Amino acid sequence: EEISIPIITIERKMEGGDAAIECDNELGGELAAAHLIEMGCRHLIHIGGVTDPNMPGENRGLGFMNHCRRNQVDAKIFQVPFKDYRMLSAGQFLNQLLDENPETDGVFLSDDIMASEMLQVCAKKGIRVPEQLKLVGFDDSVISKLSNPPLTTIRQPVEDMARQAIDFIVKLEKGEPVPSRTIFPVELVVRDTTCVMKQD
Repeated sequence: EEISIPIITIERKMEGGDAAIECDNELGGELAAAHLIEMGCRHLIHIGGVTDPNMPGENRGLGFMNHCRRNQVDAKIFQVPFKDYRMLSAGQFLNQLLDENPETDGVFLSDDIMASEMLQVCAKKGIRVPEQLKLVGFDDSVISKLSNPPLTTIRQPVEDMARQAIDFIVKLEKGEPVPSRTIFPVELVVRDTTCVMKQD
């Protein structure tokens, strides 16, 4: 506010910002739950990252749980401890989670990095993915394609969101109005962590 420059946030909420650009996180959670249920899962878990009201990504869990409730499917939400999430070392937490919830047959993780960590945990525990446990990540980042097996994930249009942010900055510098909030659609990308046969 003091230096009077445009402030555009991407996947964040900030008081005083000129505009917020987000993907449809709630829809992403719904798509993940719907796909896991369609694949036959009946005991689902969502594993979230940082708990912060300024992070729209929290709505992924909301969409996931709402869809599970509507379809009367057992579902739980867990949060990775902040320290583990920040250090990309959630393996021990994920391992314990599977030990304490042995009936789990489908997991939606809030990003592809955690989903990749879960794959490693499953490999060490001898849990076959997707035959015994199906996994869905979020982002459709490079790691989703390089994981073994490749990750089913929710794709957010990062490049389109970035272009929109730049366009808004240019408009604001010219004194033109921009919407305070813009939400981009997401889509399900099906790969081998939910289907035995690759489909993307």
